[in-house]
Amino acid sequence: MSAGVVLLTGSFPPRLCGVGDYTFHLARHLTAQGVPVAVWTRRGETEPRPGVFPVIAGWDGAGVRDLVRRLRVARPAVVHLQYERGLFEGSTVVTTLLPELLRGIGVPLVTTFHSLDGPRSWGRAHRVALLPLLIQSDSIVVCSSRQEKGLCRIPGIGRKVRRIAVGTGIEPVVGERQRKSDGPIRLVYFGFVWRRRGIETLLRTVAALPNGMATLTIVGGWRGDPDYPQELAQLAERLRVENCVSFTGDLSAAEVSRHLWEADAALLPFPTGASTGRTTLMAAFAHGLPVVTTHDRANLPAEFRDGENLLLAPVGDEAAFLAAVRRVVGDPALRVRLGAGARCLADIFAWSRIARQTLTLPAYRGVARW
Repeated sequence: MSAGVVLLTGSFPPRLCGVGDYTFHLARHLTAQGVPVAVWTRRGETEPRPGVFPVIAGWDGAGVRDLVRRLRVARPAVVHLQYERGLFEGSTVVTTLLPELLRGIGVPLVTTFHSLDGPRSWGRAHRVALLPLLIQSDSIVVCSSRQEKGLCRIPGIGRKVRRIAVGTGIEPVVGERQRKSDGPIRLVYFGFVWRRRGIETLLRTVAALPNGMATLTIVGGWRGDPDYPQELAQLAERLRVENCVSFTGDLSAAEVSRHLWEADAALLPFPTGASTGRTTLMAAFAHGLPVVTTHDRANLPAEFRDGENLLLAPVGDEAAFLAAVRRVVGDPALRVRLGAGARCLADIFAWSRIARQTLTLPAYRGVARW
């Protein structure tokens, strides 16, 4: 199991999870650049295969100690942890004991924080539990401007922080966008369907458009409250859009790609705004889709330019979001321009570029000898 890089993750395909997808694509593109990579994860998470080792008994103290014993034998040049608390059974051992033990065996640690803040219910205790991981990680990767700014305010941490975008979890199947000369505009939402994802905003937006002007396909599986699907169905019926809104449920990556190719525009009303940490947004860019989304200026990357490569509405401003949707639905030339801009963004956030940026991290300097 010797490797230049061990990617340590709590999630991996076939589980449907953005962190698992990120790990899969990063491993593949680091390997393509000549770096020996091994993915280590918990037993039962996935099937063992070349380069993938589900060897970790659990994320408790005993499991982490066994993991470090294995790493002492494997002697990787770097361990790169893909951290999101919910994927590690809520254990604080990963943030406290793991970095200490890795330092003890002399293996550098890189940590990518996929969800730094977490739900409010985690509270101050979770933030305090992150400190050992922040302090003892040799390099820290975050995926959004908000996370970068937050960590750079902590004394001694900012110098280790790098913002590296996520890439798409849905690579385009061979295809191209072909607009029919007649029929409604085909709108698409892609992502998990649960509360506080702005799905109600989407239904009200479609209802506010002229009758028959657009259809909406909501691509993604249901998560969370089991009563939520029925509530959305009832809302669609009240708004009289049940015949032009459809829900696909969970789909394979190829099926998702097909829906993205068939769409004319993507609607992504993120409750905290668009960022370089949104894999669903990157999927839309990769398919050359015009995008209408939301923004929080404190978290808006410079690469996102309103009217040039996407349309932006302030977070929580449903009227502004509807106005942006009206623009993209009613203006074919705008859709062409935004689609071209999206393809340029897809090049900026390509996985090959993400892998190259990762290899420039100071903690990866030992990888060169491999």
